[in-house]
Amino acid sequence: MPIYFSWFITALLFGKWWCEQSQPTATWAPFILRGMGIFQQPSRTSADIDRKIAFPLRSSNVEKTIKFLAFVFLLLSSSFFWLLAFRFVSLPFLIASWVLFVKVGVKDLRLSLATWGVWLALTFSPIDVFPIPKGGSPRLVPLVMGLPRPETVARAKRGEVILGGCMVSGFEPTYYLVW
Repeated sequence: MPIYFSWFITALLFGKWWCEQSQPTATWAPFILRGMGIFQQPSRTSADIDRKIAFPLRSSNVEKTIKFLAFVFLLLSSSFFWLLAFRFVSLPFLIASWVLFVKVGVKDLRLSLATWGVWLALTFSPIDVFPIPKGGSPRLVPLVMGLPRPETVARAKRGEVILGGCMVSGFEPTYYLVW
């Protein structure tokens, strides 16, 4: 996995955590000040409630906008990454993630995120499905990259290997499921 992609995932997870903390100082400031002896536990009288410092909370519209933009960025970058790490087996899950996001929106991202997670796992899996039927029963066949020797060409004609060519991107599957 490229290091930039793992940095991207880390940034998304940190951003999710930061958005869940609606206003960190509202939670931490009384605890820290109480520990320093500056802030006393407020009593329940109306005069104390009026003097209590109110911390502004982040509005739900801003949170929804941030989630929407973050998920659109995630899906767009995933779509471009799929072009680099091309897998037929993961394409339906990327399409399903887009469709679920468009249908449901920001209200409930769990199903869309779950299909995105399946897409991510299948994109980095060492097995892909060969789209062209080769005849015979389904079986796993290794992918051979580079300039083939005459023996490898003969094995490819028998259906024992699949020739991948000379252009290596680093994201090629190790095996193809042929049918």
